[in-house]
Amino acid sequence: METVTTAVVLHDGSEFAFEPCLGLSILERIQKTLEFSHVNKVVWLGLDAGTPESTSKLEEAKWEELPIGEPYYLIPSSSPVDRTCLAEKGGFNPLSTFKKNSDQFEMCSSESVVEPFQIESKRDLRKSKKLLLNSLRKPIDGLTSRHLNRHISLAITPLLLKIGWAPNVFTLIFLGLGILAAFFASQGQSPLALVLAGVLVQAQSILDGCDGEMARLTYRFSKSGQWLDSIGDDITNYAFCFALAMGQHKVLGHTWILVAAFIVLAMQLIASGLLYKRMIKMGTGDLLAIPEAVAQFDPNTLFGKVASAVRQVMKRDTFVFVLALLTAFQLPLLAFSLFGLGTLVMFFGVLANEKALNKLDKI
Repeated sequence: METVTTAVVLHDGSEFAFEPCLGLSILERIQKTLEFSHVNKVVWLGLDAGTPESTSKLEEAKWEELPIGEPYYLIPSSSPVDRTCLAEKGGFNPLSTFKKNSDQFEMCSSESVVEPFQIESKRDLRKSKKLLLNSLRKPIDGLTSRHLNRHISLAITPLLLKIGWAPNVFTLIFLGLGILAAFFASQGQSPLALVLAGVLVQAQSILDGCDGEMARLTYRFSKSGQWLDSIGDDITNYAFCFALAMGQHKVLGHTWILVAAFIVLAMQLIASGLLYKRMIKMGTGDLLAIPEAVAQFDPNTLFGKVASAVRQVMKRDTFVFVLALLTAFQLPLLAFSLFGLGTLVMFFGVLANEKALNKLDKI
């Protein structure tokens, strides 16, 4: 497939080109999409007065300067494109390529003809918002995210975008919810406190998706944001786990709960230290960017199916949901025990993966 590095943005006279759509106007979204793609040159046709703010990432050119036969994307100014549109297999609104033939547009015969979705009414604007939000769903989402968390976060994210704050600000606010959940979990003698702890930790898990959705919708993602999100999740998880144990130590007075709490916390900190070291080495703040170097099990075998099921349950979204339910239903000691077991699995998993990655580093 021929790489396309030029885009022609054609103003079709639509007033919706300047209409706000999930944090950005349609034109701003087109510009940001191009800046974060393999396109490095743009021609703005009919947009002399309304061209978005120029950036160093895009070279602006004139139509007459484009060579004959060079492939380019033709984007109507009222078409709500995003990064998925420029993927090889297209996205929710895939773009066709054209070539310049004298002063005319000529469809590339080698490309499939796909009519881009354009906003011509308020109804179309609502449809475009829905399409953009649905494009945020991730194939790696766990069971709870797919069937619960993502539905709620996608409904909340547009409301948060209207406030206008940076995604990192909301990350800190959601971290505060996690810490508040840990505080209530530490009040083990109060049934109401445990209910609040369960509700708040699940709320934090749901809202934790909103800052990332906001960042992707407005192209405000950053390495600092990744780090803040990763560290914030760990602080919430570890504080909640430790607080569950402290609360039950107050109620039951058993020394073993206190000892177990510090052992689990130590394993969590060691595992996170190894993961952070690997992330620094890779130049990322995203935990999911760390490759899995440990041999995978055959998914067609019984053991492989069991391992896959365990992996799904161990994903943060489902794991937190189960812990939240146990806590809210007055089973905090069971929740802590499950958290400890999950930490044990995670700890040795991180050690094994890091050992395998270190071997690969030496090759």
